[in-house]
Amino acid sequence: MSEKGIDIEVSAVEISEEMKQAGQESITEEDVKMRIEHILRVKIFDPLKIPWARYERTTVVSGLRSDALYGRVVLEYESPNTLKTKSGYDNAIKQAKKYIMEEAEKSKLPIHRFFGVALDGVYMGFVRYSQRLKDWDVSEKPIEVNHYTVVKLLEAVRGLARKSLDADLLIKDLGPESRVAKESVSTFYRKMREAKTARAKMLFNDWRRVFSQVCAYSPEKIRGLEQVYGIREKDVDYEALLFAVHSYYALVMKILAAEAAVLFGGYFLKS
Repeated sequence: MSEKGIDIEVSAVEISEEMKQAGQESITEEDVKMRIEHILRVKIFDPLKIPWARYERTTVVSGLRSDALYGRVVLEYESPNTLKTKSGYDNAIKQAKKYIMEEAEKSKLPIHRFFGVALDGVYMGFVRYSQRLKDWDVSEKPIEVNHYTVVKLLEAVRGLARKSLDADLLIKDLGPESRVAKESVSTFYRKMREAKTARAKMLFNDWRRVFSQVCAYSPEKIRGLEQVYGIREKDVDYEALLFAVHSYYALVMKILAAEAAVLFGGYFLKS
């Protein structure tokens, strides 16, 4: 899993070791925060060009302050080994929940869009409101800082470098005028025209049969579509071109559905 030159899996190994060292060398909560914020900034935030955290941000309801808020990711820092005790862990999770609720109210965003992380440099805990459960989804117990727990944190943080799921942005980046659409449809069309296997022909013929039943069309009705997607053949196979267009947008929809499942399915799912 890499993005913009950042390999999350590799970075997680390095960061988990540095976090553990930070926890061992720290005494106070402030020590933990300063050391780990530096690690995250150098390893992840600066390379991904994510705006730096808002420290000690005053929340809207009670005036309490979350330690760090990265977009919709709330980090609740504690002094080393605080999360090792049940009372310490429960209190940290309670604080993270409170900050999430306050931030959700202020931003007018659904509460399930926020992700909370309790962290003391040695242990971590995760909390998120689950629409499915209609309740908070919390790590049963604190988990030692390691490659796997850091991956969860980085996956949540990395989402801040992505564009929002917005109709105008989708049209701009993936619509007919986009480079991605033109290159994809052109490639699908060329592959369909060159296909020699019986399976490829069978799938195409099956699509043509079903599509013709639900949508009356003729080559004349879609003439000019080749210009939209940069097809420059003299004898355009319009059925193959329409099949390529449908294949492209079906793929886009499946990817969007998968991302939506990650968004609403909880932090245990990966993009």
